Amino acid sequence: MSNAEMFEGLKMGAVLYGGLYKDVVKEMGAAKALAMHGRQCEVMGAMMAEGMRAQLSGRDLTPHALADAVGLLESSMGLSPVIEETPTGVIARNTACPFYEGYKAAGLDLAAIKTMCEAAEAAEQPAVQKVLPQVSVRLEFRKTPDEPCVEIYELK
Repeated sequence: MSNAEMFEGLKMGAVLYGGLYKDVVKEMGAAKALAMHGRQCEVMGAMMAEGMRAQLSGRDLTPHALADAVGLLESSMGLSPVIEETPTGVIARNTACPFYEGYKAAGLDLAAIKTMCEAAEAAEQPAVQKVLPQVSVRLEFRKTPDEPCVEIYELK
């Protein structure tokens, strides 16, 4: 499957998920919807962490090795990140994100998408820390629709 096909498939899933999220907000309130979303993202965080651990297995944990693992991980989620190695880790910039595009197509605004993405990061973080305690991940959500989201992976 090509990256473009992966992107479109995940985007369609995010459209459906975004629509469901909006319905849960209407029925149960934003706090409950966000809590439920966070629980789903805990599972995603565990899968991401295990994928990164598998890619890093047997390698010295360097910014270069981390860049390879992050690139493969993010590509597997339909992203086409611009990866930059730093002395202490990796910066991944994603302008085109299937989750962002799907949520937007479902009618969620930038503020709601930011809240969902930040909740996802908060839920995923413990799984990453459990599996890869020497790696921290931080999201800088796009300030405008045209800017990239930035994920910063740092070695401790």
